[in-house]
Amino acid sequence: MNSEILDLEELSYIDNLKENISKNFKNSKIKSNDNIETFCAEYLYNNFKEIKLTLKETINYIKKKYPNTPDKIIEKIFIDIVSEYNLSINIKNIYYNIDKYYNEDATYDNDFITIENIQQVVAKYYNLNIDDLISTSRLRKLVRPRQIAMYIARDITSYSLIEVGKKFGRRDHTTVMHAVESIKNLIKKNIYLKEDIEIIKSYIKK
Repeated sequence: MNSEILDLEELSYIDNLKENISKNFKNSKIKSNDNIETFCAEYLYNNFKEIKLTLKETINYIKKKYPNTPDKIIEKIFIDIVSEYNLSINIKNIYYNIDKYYNEDATYDNDFITIENIQQVVAKYYNLNIDDLISTSRLRKLVRPRQIAMYIARDITSYSLIEVGKKFGRRDHTTVMHAVESIKNLIKKNIYLKEDIEIIKSYIKK
């Protein structure tokens, strides 16, 4: 009897989650369907922010590179990717698995720019350690390079705000958003900072 009550409570909880997930997707203008929402509610409700961004990246990449893909195929690819990586998902894995679906000979791009690459170059450029960039210190000499690294990560890669935040001391995605906007505004007024960032980008892409 207790297990039946527990099952009913769990089902009710999942239904409520599914309803909230559906509203969240609609508010974020992310196209989904009943199967995707059920999957998220049952399997991924503890990591909803991450999975929402994963779905968004999956849809955007497929629509851009494989524009005639039916929604049912997008749904299948999304669920397969999440199931395989069990939340250890990054942009590189998403793109690779999508390409693999269409082409069995697709290769994993070892030249893919990682957040670690960016951190390493930025730290070296400003004579810092990577630990300085991911630390909680608010020293001015660390805050600006940290913001620059976050800005570049968002500017030249497809990593999500959440993924970038995780690589910088597990910071919240809103912190990354603030960093990006701060640097965007600064480079409009500071030509020297803009030049520094372009130099750093050139080092990263070498």
